[in-house]
Amino acid sequence: TDFDQPQIMEVFQQANDTTATQNEGAAGPSITYAFGSLLNQGQDSMTVTNSQWTPYDASYPGANLSIIQNAGDAYTYAMMNSTVLEIHGQAADPFGNGIIPLRFSNPETQMIYPAAYGSSFGDTAGGVNKFYMGFDPGIGFTVDSAQVHTTIIKVSDFDGWGSLTSPLGTFNVLRQNTYR
Repeated sequence: TDFDQPQIMEVFQQANDTTATQNEGAAGPSITYAFGSLLNQGQDSMTVTNSQWTPYDASYPGANLSIIQNAGDAYTYAMMNSTVLEIHGQAADPFGNGIIPLRFSNPETQMIYPAAYGSSFGDTAGGVNKFYMGFDPGIGFTVDSAQVHTTIIKVSDFDGWGSLTSPLGTFNVLRQNTYR
């Protein structure tokens, strides 16, 4: 359910193992997913907060939460209720020249609730964003503006469940296999 997702004012860590050799494991019931040997070779903290408490909330009128990444260098805007988690867009600084809002006119469904083994969903999401650049992004001339067209087509299957062992312990899990 939505209560299993990070809630407002929670901080969570995302670690990266650049030498991992494990695959994602098999689909099916009562699977043991063994990731206990993963290493922490880089880490980022993410804070879930009320979108109204962030500087770019006005660009995402349907959002009710935001995930702040890289100590405020990037924001993901989302809407979560008891039936769905949708991504409405991001605000980030991909060129080191200031935050750019990228909005989805059709939000991306990330999760449905309650999620259950054997269920699935499909989604088409995206949007068109235009923004002023006014700088040379390292290609030898100044780029005046850019237009980004985003189309996301995805199918997500809840195709496995069991227990997952990580360096932090063992947890009951539901596997969401997404083709995006």
